[in-house]
Amino acid sequence: MTTPDQIEPGAPARSDFARDFLWGCATSSYQIEGAGREDGRAESIWDRFAATPGKVRDGSSGLVACDHYHRWLEDMDIARDMGLNAYRFSIAWPRIVAEVGAAPNQKGLGFLFAPGGRHARTRYPALGHFVPLGSTAIPAGARRLG
Repeated sequence: MTTPDQIEPGAPARSDFARDFLWGCATSSYQIEGAGREDGRAESIWDRFAATPGKVRDGSSGLVACDHYHRWLEDMDIARDMGLNAYRFSIAWPRIVAEVGAAPNQKGLGFLFAPGGRHARTRYPALGHFVPLGSTAIPAGARRLG
């Protein structure tokens, strides 16, 4: 018989872990973020690939994806309801640095560092690896962001 904190018989129970253990989920920007043409986000190499006829079997792209960009508070409610207390998410480089030498996009930074309010979790942002078209100096851009 399973207990409420066990998924299947014999599986470790949540209570088997330290009280400060982080239970979380992770997302990838291209698959979840959406808003591919909003708030100064530049086109990425993957956007261009996905838009090339014949490259993606069903012609889908990440331009809308799961629309996490607009629905992240709702997504955090779902995570909370699942009992999760950590969230590792990536954010697309083209949302932060649109081109080599450009200043960081303030709206993109706002999404990256959005306050959680009642949705606060231990958040672990990670920059996605799909770079803006024409970018070759991403490490320099990362240094500018601190």
